[in-house]
Amino acid sequence: MMLDKVRLHQKFSSWPLHVTIVSWFEIRNLEMPRFIAAIEKIIAGLEPIKITAANINYYGESNTIKVMELKPNDALSSLREKLIQATEACQAIPIETYKDFKPHVTFNKDDQSLEQNMTIVLTELLLVAKMDNNHNQIVEKFSLN
Repeated sequence: MMLDKVRLHQKFSSWPLHVTIVSWFEIRNLEMPRFIAAIEKIIAGLEPIKITAANINYYGESNTIKVMELKPNDALSSLREKLIQATEACQAIPIETYKDFKPHVTFNKDDQSLEQNMTIVLTELLLVAKMDNNHNQIVEKFSLN
């Protein structure tokens, strides 16, 4: 979910402020319609989810990506587990292990607006595709009712 305003099919090289629920995975193009249908089924009737910022940490190979980890939340954990099940059902290949991954907010380079214990309301999910080493694209948007 992006916290900055974005639009469907938008391409970007610098990540907007966003919440990452599931780590990167690879999925074959033939499985994409099935995966999108699975997400639509998962979120059908799902209300927006309130999450709370916990603490700042640094991720990435060199620990240079500033993130805000999130406090444990049953609704977010349930959504995350269902999304992982959908990736597995569509034979997606995880780039990182799902077990060790923690949902988090990734800061963009200029944004410092998120603070510990701040509440964020997730109102939409975005499916983002890695286009090449420098660009990503929003390929689908899903609204939480």
